[in-house]
Formats: sequence, C-alpha cells, structure tokens
Amino acid sequence: MLKKILSEVVLLTVLGMAVVPATAGELKRYDWPCEFKFVDLCDIPVYMNVGLYVEILDQHMLKILLEQEDIDTYSGCVTIDIKSNFDLILGCYTELKEAGLEMGGKMSCEIKPDTFVPKTLCNTVAEREVCVKYDKVKITHHDYGKDVLVGNVIIQVKPGFEYTWVDP
Repeated sequence: MLKKILSEVVLLTVLGMAVVPATAGELKRYDWPCEFKFVDLCDIPVYMNVGLYVEILDQHMLKILLEQEDIDTYSGCVTIDIKSNFDLILGCYTELKEAGLEMGGKMSCEIKPDTFVPKTLCNTVAEREVCVKYDKVKITHHDYGKDVLVGNVIIQVKPGFEYTWVDP
C-alpha cells in the first residue's frame, strides 16, 4: 500500500512538472548547452521618435545679385535645393543692411512657384526659386561698388500639416 501511494505521489509530481510551462525569458536548466556560450533569452523592441528634418543645400554659396529693371527698381532670383522628411511650407522676409538703409526703398521677397514643399526622402531634392525686388532705390545715396551688400533674405519654414505631439 505504501509502495502504491509513493508511486502515485511520484507520478503526480512528474506530471505536475510537465504541465507547468516555462515563462518567457526564463532559461530552463536542461536547455543549457554543454559549453558556456551566449544563449538567446528574450527580444526587446527598440523604438525611437524621429524628429522633423529640413536642409537647404549649399546655403553658404547662395547669393542673389540684383539687376536693374527700371530707373529705381532692381530684382534678382536664386534657386534653392531643399531636403526634408516632412511636408513643409516656406516663407521669407527681407532685412536691409547698412548700404540698403542708406539707399532707402522697399525690399520684398517671393518664393516661386509655390511655398508648399512635399517631403523629399532619400536623395531627392525639391527646387524653389527665391526672388527679391528692391523698389524706389536711391543709388545716389551710396558710393559705387561691386557686390554691395544691401540686405538679406531670411527663409522661414513650418510644417505643412497640423499635428499634435503626444508624449508616450
């Protein structure tokens, strides 16, 4: 009788061990290899927040040279290459520098053909033309010279979509 009870207890113990599964990330003793080496234990997903990226290529080489249109009106354009990972809207404004302030007048800028720029992933670029018009210039108020700095065009950018960031 004792022998029968003992054999039932052993059988229940063995069956109980077989029924209990190993939990994820747990290394079972009988699975360890004969030599000590790394064994895969678990996978951990890796995520990242990808930020907004925009670049105007070769901006240090960009320059607008104004040419005379009329007696007191000058204008000029330059093509810019844009890379970005999001849809964006370009804007611009001008500021007169010392020589421009001396000559007076009004400087304005425009982006052609459109201010909307779709995202340009990989090695593609979007081209836009930035044009400046300088009206009512009084060139008699400044010494003559070549490549006189009269102002700057400041390019602005904002996302071309509405998005609310939710911090995870």
